[in-house]
Amino acid sequence: VASHQTTHGTMTKAFLFAAGGYFLLKSTSAFQATSPAAARSSPLVRLHSSVASVVSVGEDAARDVGSMDMWATNVGIQRDGCDLTATYEEDGYGGMTEDWSLVTSQPISAGSPVLFVPADAILSSGIIRNELYTFLSSAEASLTDLGMEQDIPLFALFVKVLAEYERGEMSSYYYWLNSLPRKFNNGAAMTYSCFECLLPYAAQLAETERNTFSKFREALDMVLVTGFIDKKTRSNMNVLKWAFNVVATRS
Repeated sequence: VASHQTTHGTMTKAFLFAAGGYFLLKSTSAFQATSPAAARSSPLVRLHSSVASVVSVGEDAARDVGSMDMWATNVGIQRDGCDLTATYEEDGYGGMTEDWSLVTSQPISAGSPVLFVPADAILSSGIIRNELYTFLSSAEASLTDLGMEQDIPLFALFVKVLAEYERGEMSSYYYWLNSLPRKFNNGAAMTYSCFECLLPYAAQLAETERNTFSKFREALDMVLVTGFIDKKTRSNMNVLKWAFNVVATRS
């Protein structure tokens, strides 16, 4: 499976092509990392507001994939001969894991497009950095001083997801956010006891991701003073960890 992008004027189209036979796409991403210099400019907007209906990030919260599917259609996302399919497996702790995949319902020819995502539906780190420059510049400088310049695009997406979370149902991405997993098994979701159970290299990778999350939390304080992110969000570890895991596993 390969991805291909073409740009016509200001419109970027994202396609996925099948390599022949049946096609399977797991953990579909709504993210695209782009260079700030190549992103289109947009006016700065304060995104967060006080709303009661926000996405529940508790591990037992249900994923509303059906509403996300309707939202995807409404924003112009198209798929050809593919269906969203759920699979459930025991998680080893007496519960069940829920995973969603995009699976073709019939064989398709090699090179055929199976998914089209309009540019406006993509969360692009480059565009976000341009839009939110006033709010992100100090935090980006701090991350650069820490030698984490390569992580700045991920940080921009992290802040964007937090801002959209704060908007609740007013967010254009509410239905997508509400369809995402709440439980993750990556490094940022692990405890130090978990690291001791891993092989050395796997433990090193997991601990690096956890450290990145820790530095992002510190850098978020510089966004907080601009008034862009609410103090309640900054102090909610569950929300911060969920937002980080969303972008770390889908970008």
